[in-house]
Amino acid sequence: MSIQARVGSSPSILQEVALNLITTGSCASQVTIPDDQNQVVCALTPNKDTCQGDSGGPLVVQLCDGRWAQIGITSYGVGCARPNNPGVYAKVPFFTDWISSKTGGTGC
Repeated sequence: MSIQARVGSSPSILQEVALNLITTGSCASQVTIPDDQNQVVCALTPNKDTCQGDSGGPLVVQLCDGRWAQIGITSYGVGCARPNNPGVYAKVPFFTDWISSKTGGTGC
């Protein structure tokens, strides 16, 4: 979570925040998202959010077996940490083929 908007500079220590995922339908009622809603995943936790400077950062979830998986890439939102404005993330599984084509498919 970037605190740049609140304090005027980026933190020197990597930040993290726990967010709640919401449905794309709920997201679309609060912020503009692509017509193909499969391209995005949204998160909304009042007063917690990514912010300017966080674009490109990961959205991860912990799987049942304890491993972590990146499901999103920070994309955009309306302001920072507003109570009713979700953050929008590019959905990694939707873009896997494109990512592989750009990285040479060398991921594990």
